[in-house]
Amino acid sequence: MDSYQESLRWMKDARDCYHRSQRCFSQEDWRGTVQNAQFAIELSVKAIMAFFEEPDWTHRPDGQLRRIVEERREEMRERFDEPR
Repeated sequence: MDSYQESLRWMKDARDCYHRSQRCFSQEDWRGTVQNAQFAIELSVKAIMAFFEEPDWTHRPDGQLRRIVEERREEMRERFDEPR
């Protein structure tokens, strides 16, 4: 599987967790809300990283994400055009 396909898979999983967190919120399941929201964020970060390179298998992806953003800032601006 190439990195683009991998990033799509991570985003699908992130969306699923996001929707699950919304359902938990509507049921006042605060633990489930927070847990699934956190998973959605983590999976979204992995999707961003996988778009550019293989994610490190760590619970602290902040270093890799920062490096990717710093090294590919111009490429990201071109691809994702900043909102005006």
